[in-house]
Amino acid sequence: RKRVEQARRLLGTSMWPVVADVIGSGLSLREHAQRASSGVHRVTHHEARGRLLAALDVLERGWA
Repeated sequence: RKRVEQARRLLGTSMWPVVADVIGSGLSLREHAQRASSGVHRVTHHEARGRLLAALDVLERGWA
């Protein structure tokens, strides 16, 4: 639980949702993008992929 909270703080509000949806809940990038686009800002699956890759890089560097 502590590690998840550390990851959430480390990734912030821009990267955490895609990590939680794709890795945590098993959604596809397209499913995450559709889910995240429910507000004013539209999220493409390309943007979601970029955020996921950036998040994995941040996690690797933060816990290496």
